[in-house]
Amino acid sequence: MNYRIREANLSDYNQINQLAVQLYQLHFKNRSDIFNDTEMCFTHENFKMDLFDENSKIIVCEVNDTIIGYTFFKYITQKKSLLCKERHLISIYDFVVDKNYRNLGIGKIIHQKIVDFANEKKCHIIELDVWFFNQNAIHFYDKLGYLKKNMKMELYI
Repeated sequence: MNYRIREANLSDYNQINQLAVQLYQLHFKNRSDIFNDTEMCFTHENFKMDLFDENSKIIVCEVNDTIIGYTFFKYITQKKSLLCKERHLISIYDFVVDKNYRNLGIGKIIHQKIVDFANEKKCHIIELDVWFFNQNAIHFYDKLGYLKKNMKMELYI
């Protein structure tokens, strides 16, 4: 398979949004108490702001001019506080590979671009949130070497 990895541009908005919808449909299916059934995950204006933010990156993987995967991540400095030390990290907000292209190594290739960016920024931590119902994603991140750091819990009353 011939693929190309590159930074996103404004003309990628619709294809990236379609992939994001694919991801968030899984979220809606599993947690409709939290997520909306939507056909648009972010506005064009928000996409543009993230695209031109010097601390953000949107990386796409395409095959024959069709985007089959993307990631959106940011370089963040968490300021020192009374409780915590200053930290420099990469925070992944979205990471999606089209369901028809999973288990082909595409995710690993896209992930390497995140690692490369982290190295450029001299940053040694990459963080992300993943929902417990998304066991495929958890397995993927486990294989990449991610460690479970904390757990968010809820109680219905």
